[in-house]
Amino acid sequence: MFVQGREFEAGYVEKAKICVFGSGPAGMTLAIKLSEFGHDVLLVEAGGLEYTDESQALFDGKVVGDQYYELDEARLRYLGGTSGHWGGYCRPLDDHDYEVHP
Repeated sequence: MFVQGREFEAGYVEKAKICVFGSGPAGMTLAIKLSEFGHDVLLVEAGGLEYTDESQALFDGKVVGDQYYELDEARLRYLGGTSGHWGGYCRPLDDHDYEVHP
């Protein structure tokens, strides 16, 4: 179920045993797996179902310390998160992926 935060009445509180922030590949996978094991999970995404310039502008900021991409270019604020940079394509790991390699 998808619910926009704007739809909640003032003072509404959503309750869950586990809260996962971010619907990128890691957050989405974690939330799905935990729910498959019977846990009560709430997945929170700061963006909406679709990309918008308005939401993305909230990532405007200055990167300090280690060199990194600009935040508004490196992260995406919508369902699926930064997987939108690579089209969201993923696949299960093969047995080969778990083998020791030189």
